[in-house]
Amino acid sequence: KKLAELKLPLITHPGSEFALPVVDRSLGEPSFLRPALDCGVRVIFAHGLSSGVFFHERYFNTAKELIKTYPNLFLDASALTLPTRMRMLLKIRDNPEIKERLLFGSDYPLPAFSSLLRPFMRRSGYPEVKAEGNYFDRLVLIFRALGIDFSISLQDKLIDKPVG
Repeated sequence: KKLAELKLPLITHPGSEFALPVVDRSLGEPSFLRPALDCGVRVIFAHGLSSGVFFHERYFNTAKELIKTYPNLFLDASALTLPTRMRMLLKIRDNPEIKERLLFGSDYPLPAFSSLLRPFMRRSGYPEVKAEGNYFDRLVLIFRALGIDFSISLQDKLIDKPVG
């Protein structure tokens, strides 16, 4: 309730994590955040709610259902260019309701992969991505080449306006 009152977003890491030791994987269940969402907290699911497992996105339908239910739920794009999370990135890209709630994020210093995503990019996008030397600019160009652009109005909605 205090987070909602102060209009502070809650950035959380539901789903699975494999880069760090995890005590109890069941605690990553996204539906556990419903009480916070019901209170009006702006919740951001890290890594686009990706499971981080090649080609197995167990929470995609959960993301669709929660996005329809809660206008205060967002996903971040951090690590979505990693090979283990690319499938979720492509699913988000192809789902307008989820794509409009995607916020820019990076998992720096983890790499911003582009070569495996090349077949899904607009034709002129890949050379532009490869030529870019700045990590963060390259990441933005990858998303743009995939048809994902991050809206300032969405960020304004997240930070400045009360929910509910």
